Amino acid sequence: MRIRSLRVRIGGRWGISKNGKQMAQKIIRIETVNSPTILQRIIQTIKRRRINIHQFTAQEKDGDTGHVEVVVDADTEQARLLTAQIEKQVDVIKVN
Repeated sequence: MRIRSLRVRIGGRWGISKNGKQMAQKIIRIETVNSPTILQRIIQTIKRRRINIHQFTAQEKDGDTGHVEVVVDADTEQARLLTAQIEKQVDVIKVN
């Protein structure tokens, strides 16, 4: 049996579809409370779902809060489930 991967052009970039689903790069913006382990927990949540991270940016807003932006390779359903899972984190204020 021959295994093929499908290449799909999405928004100027090529993505590989999994099981025939269209993959696109999704941007997830997260507002968090500054905590020593919040970045590790966000990455672990993404890693557990076996989603590829293209870009990960974290910056401090004030002394107490921070802003994290993650660009992932996921379909719409995966992105929705990932967003819901990240929102359950204790130190997360808001996810867009």
